[in-house]
Formats: sequence, structure tokens, C-alpha cells
Amino acid sequence: MRWENIFGFLGLLTGLNQHKICQNCLFFVGSMPKNFSRSKFTHFKFKDYFILEKSDGVRYLILIGRKKSFFLDRNLCLHKIPEINFQKKVHNCGTILDGEMSFNLVKQEYEYLIYDIICFEGDWRVSTWDLNARINLIDRIKKKSSFLGNWLRNNIKKKDFFSKINIKNLFQNIQKNFFSKDHIYVNQNRLENLLCNKNDGLIFTLSKSIYFTKHPNFAFKWKYEEGNSVDFLTNFEKTKKLDQKIFFSKENFFCKNIKKNLFNIFEKKKFLYNFSPVYKKAKTISQTIEEYNFNPKKGKWSFSKKRPDKNNPNSIKVLLTTLENVAEKIYKFEIIDRLIKQNIRESRGKNFSLL
Repeated sequence: MRWENIFGFLGLLTGLNQHKICQNCLFFVGSMPKNFSRSKFTHFKFKDYFILEKSDGVRYLILIGRKKSFFLDRNLCLHKIPEINFQKKVHNCGTILDGEMSFNLVKQEYEYLIYDIICFEGDWRVSTWDLNARINLIDRIKKKSSFLGNWLRNNIKKKDFFSKINIKNLFQNIQKNFFSKDHIYVNQNRLENLLCNKNDGLIFTLSKSIYFTKHPNFAFKWKYEEGNSVDFLTNFEKTKKLDQKIFFSKENFFCKNIKKNLFNIFEKKKFLYNFSPVYKKAKTISQTIEEYNFNPKKGKWSFSKKRPDKNNPNSIKVLLTTLENVAEKIYKFEIIDRLIKQNIRESRGKNFSLL
């Protein structure tokens, strides 16, 4: 269920003939925040921002149709949501939710965290509302989710939104596990809607802005100093030489250039000795998308995890901005200090304007 169901669903929402919608018209409409740097602090002076914790999960859109509902991943693959009991009068038909699937460490099960809405009951004008109004609409959808199955009704939750003033409270909910070196987000003061998942940074989004697709200019993501990563396309090639007890392996790391062609970043070679006899020459090649973190102390990239949810590696621009973030080293106490001081200056300015 890859392209046909997407064409049919887009035809349902837009009213267009699905035969007029081609594969080149499709792209993942979810917003992708840009990397945060020190130059982005100036944006907080002129506009109001919401701050969210960045969960370590898998990005999905939920597409709610008349008879079926699906998860849509970054590769534009549809995954049917099971256990859905539709009534005669179906609410929320033609609704698209934006969020990610994360693992709750307390409940020991996966749950879907909503942080935005693109379309509600076939009305695309919802995406032109500001974020405050869209958040209130998410609460309304959760109350009307009785027609969904047990899994969705119990495992759909809304993300926690924090203002700039409460940046310190947000970091107080993030604890570091010194054994696994993972950051854990727990909203401890909540009896309901308990969230407990792995955290890998923050997301800054405008509070009074429409929903932007792809890469908006005013949405940013910040990661911990050890969490800046790049997704490479790794080409692993292993060769057995004839009548020799040597294995030769070569691993290439690729990014995309401006013309969307693969660009070789660096190469790793290894010679492995084998004491068992080799009678023929064999060659194996495998390609995967893998996430690597840059270790500035060792000066090399270290493997983090595989990314089966992605088909394409990051671009060279993402690679350069990631290396820039590694060199800048923006720590969390700097973010707290700058935002608190800026809030104090804004409050003083309002007080003086009233005199």
C-alpha cells in the first residue's frame, strides 16, 4: 500500500481526480525544523515562541479517512491503523495530525505524541490558524476519539508546550541517566497524560504562525553537545581475495549535493586476516542509511543507529551546519540564561512604557 492509497486519500481531501496526481507531486508535508545556532537568538527578541522537548522517536502523520486510517512515514509509505470501529456517523474524517511515535518508559509501550494539526474534517483552513488555536483543536479531537480503536484512544497524547518564561521548568523535567547516558523527559507534575520518553533536544516553534511544510525559516531544533548527528548513506563492500587469507573491506559515506547526486564524504578501509582456507573470490555490497554522531574529542564519526525510516541521506548543507553546531557548543545553561535575561528586559520595557 504505497502510492495507490495516497492518491486516493489526496483525491478525497482535495477533490482532484487521483489520475491527475502523479508521484512527483508528492512529498512529506511535515515541517522539518532547522538546526539552532547562536545567531538564532535574535529571533526570540521580536517574536513569541513555544518550546517543546524533542522526543527520540519516529516521525509519522496520521491520515483519518472514511473507512480506514493510516500512518504516513517519511518514505510516503502507508501503514494501516488496526482496531478501528467506525460508526455510521464518522467524525474527524479527512483529518491529518502531525506527531511522532515514541516509547513510553513507564507504560513500556509505544504512543503517538501530537504536536500539530494540518487538516480537520477536510478543512485545510485550519493550517492557517495560529499555533494556539491549533493546540486547542487538538484537545477537541482527543475528546471525540471514541470511534477509534482501543490502541489509538489510549495511546494518543498531546505534547507539552512551554513558553519562553518556563524554559527552566522544561529542563527540570529532563533527567540524565548516567549509566546509559540517555536524557529522559518526564512530566512529573501530571496525574493524567504522563509522558516518559527518551529526549534528544528541544524544538522552538512560533506561537503565532501558520503551519509551514518542509523547512520553515522560524522553527529550530537544538540537540545536546553529544547528540549532533548526520544521516549518511553507507556503502559497505567486502572482498575475499583468491588463495589468500585476507579479507578486504571498504566503507564509503555519502551525502547529497546541490543537484541531489551522491557525494562521497570519506572512506574507511580495513584488512582482516582469516585463518580458514579461501578457495574462491567473493564480493558483497550493501547500502543502508545510518546515523553517525561526531565525537570532537576523538575527531571522528561514531555509529549511533540505523535509519530504516529514511531512504535518502542528509545533504552537504546539513553536514556543514551540524559541524558548525559541534564547533559552537551551545549548552543548555546558555539557553536558559539568555532566555531568562531577555524575558526580564521585555518585562522592564513594558513597565517603563506604562509610566
